[in-house]
Amino acid sequence: MQIRSALLVEVEVLPIRIPGRSAPPWSVYWHQPVFSATDSIAVPEGPTAVAFWQLPYQYGADLGLNGHDHLYARYRPLDPSGNYDPKKGIREFIVGTGGETLDPIVTTNTTAADPTGNPNFNAENLEAGTGEFWGVMGLTLNENGYAWDFESALRDPAQTIGPATFSDKGVGSCHGPVKRWSDRNVFATLGCDLASVCVPPREKSRRGNFSHAAQSEWADRN
Repeated sequence: MQIRSALLVEVEVLPIRIPGRSAPPWSVYWHQPVFSATDSIAVPEGPTAVAFWQLPYQYGADLGLNGHDHLYARYRPLDPSGNYDPKKGIREFIVGTGGETLDPIVTTNTTAADPTGNPNFNAENLEAGTGEFWGVMGLTLNENGYAWDFESALRDPAQTIGPATFSDKGVGSCHGPVKRWSDRNVFATLGCDLASVCVPPREKSRRGNFSHAAQSEWADRN
């Protein structure tokens, strides 16, 4: 009950903080994904993640970054119910490739890939993914949209066949008006039990650790 109460407080506080920000929310991140590429939505984390997803969706967020699943996955833009929504949907990235034992991508006969238990959910909505490589995703946010670039660092030794590397890169446009945020880069590796996020400063030659204190400061600024 204490955990649920704390989560409910966070959900209740978000609508109070969001309207006072200098720009609409654009990208959000937390541990548990709403949609699971390895077919493993759990209770109570899954329903709680859906509650978090509904608010960013309401206020026009473009991206959701998650870990938990030990794999890389990119979904097409979706509404909180898992329906394809190219105009307002949030695109979920799962980047759980920071070092834990990898999970497989599951695209058939899924029962816990989305809140409804759609057996074809991942086959219909997963645009790219791999459970065979550890790696990192670079994410560039600018005034008009975003670009992502996942690059593998090491193949799972258990995988004896298939390609030696994996890469997924592309661009997307944001929902809202331009010039909502200034340019910034986010370099993220979201592991299963600990999200490790690095944000390069304006000098592109340096990268600093994104500590809990830095996360709070970054959130307050933006």
